[in-house]
Amino acid sequence: MSEIEQSKDQIIQDLNETEQKILNGAFDSLINGDIDRTEYFEVVSLARKAKEENSEVEISDNIFQYLYDNKEKFGIDVSVNGTATAGKVLVMS
Repeated sequence: MSEIEQSKDQIIQDLNETEQKILNGAFDSLINGDIDRTEYFEVVSLARKAKEENSEVEISDNIFQYLYDNKEKFGIDVSVNGTATAGKVLVMS
């Protein structure tokens, strides 16, 4: 777990405030057992790609649900446009 935390601390330096909240929240959720490592790393990937791709990336239904369920905690607006197997999420800070 310490390797994951060290990686998070390095990644977070390049993220904006909203992306930092999402990544820190996902790390806390991982520690608390609310999400697994696969889901955590998908959030990490989302944070990295959002910065590179004008904040629009494809994500799994599970991660969309995680972001939607925690939108107030992260202070984000989440909208979806997608199919049953994948959605596009637009995270607006």
